[in-house]
Amino acid sequence: EGGLSTRLDGVDLFGLLEEMAGWGKLRLVVRNPAAVSEMLGTLEGVRSAKGWLTVENDHFHLHVKADELRQVYLFHRRGKEGVKPSYSVQFLDKSGGAVLKAFLLEASEGSPQLSRFEKLTKRKDVEQA
Repeated sequence: EGGLSTRLDGVDLFGLLEEMAGWGKLRLVVRNPAAVSEMLGTLEGVRSAKGWLTVENDHFHLHVKADELRQVYLFHRRGKEGVKPSYSVQFLDKSGGAVLKAFLLEASEGSPQLSRFEKLTKRKDVEQA
């Protein structure tokens, strides 16, 4: 039980999403008090225009107002017995609410997806929590 979180400070949101486009399959979660949307796919097709970060591909269309995003956290929840660990990149608004969560679906020990996630935690502009 438990886990680790890493805050990415001063991160280029568009650059991060572009980087994540090469990570393989993700589960993207967008929610509000009345609904939850989960999308499976990659972040291929990301672009930035007129203050919006947009992902358009064969699986889904996602539009996020860039200036509403304030923080990015990397979360690693340790797995309990019989439960796999969970890894996610979460984009938060000014009140600390999650706007978008991207869960890694191919993150096993030594996998390219997990290696890319772990590389982010070692950047100079991170704060471990």
